[in-house]
Amino acid sequence: MPFNSFQNLYGKTINQLLIGGIARRVPELKWDTTCLKCGAKQTHTHRDLQNRSATCQSSGCGKPIQHETSRQAIGAVDGVRVRDSEERQRFEQSQANAPKKPTKQSAYLPPECFRGIPSQFDTRGR
Repeated sequence: MPFNSFQNLYGKTINQLLIGGIARRVPELKWDTTCLKCGAKQTHTHRDLQNRSATCQSSGCGKPIQHETSRQAIGAVDGVRVRDSEERQRFEQSQANAPKKPTKQSAYLPPECFRGIPSQFDTRGR
């Protein structure tokens, strides 16, 4: 009967991954790891850690962080505002230059128009 024993990797660092506790044992032993570059938490198999093929799986790991300055943020908003106002002005000018179409009047009449006129459906006063 084979006896499986695994090397204890707790607390070790492999490929910038700090190994924490065991995440699961079945079907394959996996360890909780934390990337020392970006801080992402993930799990890796014992086999990958021993072979040193485990790497951080985060898409942002190792990329420089770009902080946007408030001036850049304001410039972006102002650019959108200018573009929106120009578009609005063009639309208003095109509407002003377009020939006026006769509008179809609504068939709705407010209830005030019918005060004092008897209705065939009015059962009050009969």
